[in-house]
Amino acid sequence: MGMVVLSSGEVLLADTANFRLRVVIPGTSAADTRVLTVAGSGRIGTQLGTGAETDLVAPTGLAVLPDGRIIVSDSYNNTLRVLTR
Repeated sequence: MGMVVLSSGEVLLADTANFRLRVVIPGTSAADTRVLTVAGSGRIGTQLGTGAETDLVAPTGLAVLPDGRIIVSDSYNNTLRVLTR
């Protein structure tokens, strides 16, 4: 549901239905473009951690702070998460 473009040109997506955050890394062609999971375990829970250890249940809104940290609204858990990359 949420999407932001990072200063690197990468696109960060809130993959709400799959409980994950994905990053789209543009390539020189469609075949070179990559989609990676950067956070989210894919399960319901409240576990904090890094990458796939983190439970993000129905992430929706995204915002990038001036220092590069990313704020994610974790809708199901009624909280905001702050991520670093």
